[in-house]
Amino acid sequence: MGSKFKIILTWTLSIIGAVLFLLAGSGKFSFSGNLYDNFIDWGYNGTILILVGISEVLGGILLLWPARRGYGIFLLSAVMLGAIVTHLLNFQDLGWPLFPFLILMGLTVLYFINKK
Repeated sequence: MGSKFKIILTWTLSIIGAVLFLLAGSGKFSFSGNLYDNFIDWGYNGTILILVGISEVLGGILLLWPARRGYGIFLLSAVMLGAIVTHLLNFQDLGWPLFPFLILMGLTVLYFINKK
């Protein structure tokens, strides 16, 4: 893989991931709507909702910091694994566990192209 292509792909995935997780994480601080109700239905409380939100925001920020991108990928991968397990255990629709799985695959690609 060419060096220039690798840099462009790394930054493209990092920026898309950062925007996605910053928006998703910040939305978890409102304690309203379906998201809060879903967390309660899944057996979690508001504290877990806030911790997931903080993890997503922090991970999104770390994706934009090249020296710490690996930590962001690790943190967000753990969040996505938790989302996959939660959605599989509380099966509503195939699309729900599929979305975090696709994001996890994107994070995995980012990890391997970011490796030195």
